[in-house]
Amino acid sequence: MTTRSLRWMAYARWQAADALWQRLALPLGLATLLTVAGFYSMKNMGPLRAGFWATDDGVRFSAMMLRQAMSVFIPLAVLMGTNGIVAQDRQKGFFRIIFSKPVPVPGYYLSAYVIHAALATAGAALVAAAIGWYAAPQPVLGVAVACALTFALLGSLFFLLSTLTYLDGLLFILIWMLTLLSRQIEPAMRAGHWLHTAVRVLPPTHRLDSVRNALYSGQAWPAADAWHVLGYGGACLVLGLLALRRLPLAR
Repeated sequence: MTTRSLRWMAYARWQAADALWQRLALPLGLATLLTVAGFYSMKNMGPLRAGFWATDDGVRFSAMMLRQAMSVFIPLAVLMGTNGIVAQDRQKGFFRIIFSKPVPVPGYYLSAYVIHAALATAGAALVAAAIGWYAAPQPVLGVAVACALTFALLGSLFFLLSTLTYLDGLLFILIWMLTLLSRQIEPAMRAGHWLHTAVRVLPPTHRLDSVRNALYSGQAWPAADAWHVLGYGGACLVLGLLALRRLPLAR
């Protein structure tokens, strides 16, 4: 193993600490607070009968709490985990300190991306396991996969934007809004309309939603949609790494 690789790996513990305390603590805290408040409100409505969590109502309420927690945790974890992941170091000049030693730039930021994604996935699984322990069992593995796929798609897009511009957050919001709007109006467009072609280059969020809904319900998930999500996210990640190799950090 080369000296450059060892120096890159030496940064991993600092990247993990940054991901955990500066980027993941808030989403995890909010999801926990929201979940506790939801169960507390249920408890205040009256004493729960024995075996309530095994009933259909208990299972439905637990599933609702899981979806509610994930609707807060996963988007925030992705947003805070990848917003400015490269652009912030460039804008503030931190890259001059980080890369004062021969550390591979793509490897360093790929490590940061993977660590953020892994910790976010573990956090989602932890919340699902806690809900399952207190109430009805939840598909912990399915929730973890759903978080990982979301990070693979939207986190990779954010990663790419962060390698290209300081305005990665603004551009991501614009792309997100354009995607949501296009998905809504596309079905009303006549066959052959240019929007049917243009929408193909936007993030396949509709496919991500179909996979996540199946995973949250513990059902078989559409593999074709999952591969589409992974393919799009993988392309964004590769383009981002190529940009890091070929474009100067000082711009």
